[in-house]
Amino acid sequence: MPEADKVLTKLSSLFNKNRTNWIEVDFSPWGSDEKGLCQFTVIKDAILSQRIIEFNYFGSSGKKSARRVEPIKLIFKVNAWYLQAFCLTRNSFRMFKIVRMSEVLLTQEVFSKEVFEKLPNSDQTQEPQKWLPVRLHISAEGAYRVYDEFNEEDITKNKDGSFTVTTTLPETEWLIRYILSFGADVEVLAPQNIRGMLRQELNKIAIKYQR
Repeated sequence: MPEADKVLTKLSSLFNKNRTNWIEVDFSPWGSDEKGLCQFTVIKDAILSQRIIEFNYFGSSGKKSARRVEPIKLIFKVNAWYLQAFCLTRNSFRMFKIVRMSEVLLTQEVFSKEVFEKLPNSDQTQEPQKWLPVRLHISAEGAYRVYDEFNEEDITKNKDGSFTVTTTLPETEWLIRYILSFGADVEVLAPQNIRGMLRQELNKIAIKYQR
C-alpha cells in the first residue's frame, strides 16, 4: 500500500527511527473477515483511482437501496468507519457507514477532481439529527468503555469507583439500543422519558424469555 508506506516513512522520520517494522498502520476494521477486508480494499482503491462505485446500502430504518457514488474519503469516527462520497443517486454529498454497505462494485468510470473542491465538512454530509442531554451512572465494571466512548470532561469518577457521565447523544432509536449494550453496568439518571423507554424495551425482552 503506497499511502501506508508514506505514512510509515513520515512517522519513522518523526520518531527518529530508520526501520518501519516497529509500527503498523492497518486501514481495515477490527475483526474483519475476508469479505470485509476485500470490500474495504475496493473502497480504498476506488478513492485512490477516482472511480465510481456501486453498492447496496441499508439505512438506519433497515431499508435497502442501490447507490452509485463518487468516493472521496474514508473517515473513522465513534468506533466505526464511514465513506464520505458524492451520491449520484441522491445528487448530494453523503456519509455511508461501511458496515451497512454490501456488494460493493468498482466500475471503470472515472470521476473529476472537481468533486474534491466542493467537498463540505464531514459533519455537513450527515443527515441532520437532534441531540439529547443525557446523564448516566456507569458501574466500576463498565470502566473499560467509559474512557473509550466519552470525553474526559464529561466524566466524573465517584468514590466507589463508578462513573457519572453527562453528555449529549443522538435522539434516535439507536440511543435505546446503545444504552442497553451496557447491560446492568448502566443506569440512566436523566431524562426520565428515556428511563421509561428503556423499561418498556426491557419488558419486551423479558416477555420473550418467559415463553
